[in-house]
Amino acid sequence: MKKIPIEKGSRVLYLSEGREKKEMAMDELKEQRFLDDLKRLRRSVKKGNIQLVEKVGIRVGRLKERYPSIARYYDIHLNLDEEEKR
Repeated sequence: MKKIPIEKGSRVLYLSEGREKKEMAMDELKEQRFLDDLKRLRRSVKKGNIQLVEKVGIRVGRLKERYPSIARYYDIHLNLDEEEKR
């Protein structure tokens, strides 16, 4: 419990273990979905469904937009073969 003084009285802030567990579970679920989507993208590229480097970059950008709170903790690098660099 924390008392925060404001202009007209004060506010009381309560921290809850249950709320913390819920927030952590939500973050873990988001992270798992983000990683699953990245794996799906990788499989799609390996199969040849996505061939253009620009399209892969767009898909990665969309994943970062969809999961901004999780994506900021990951560095995603695109590794190209010699053929793809040309």
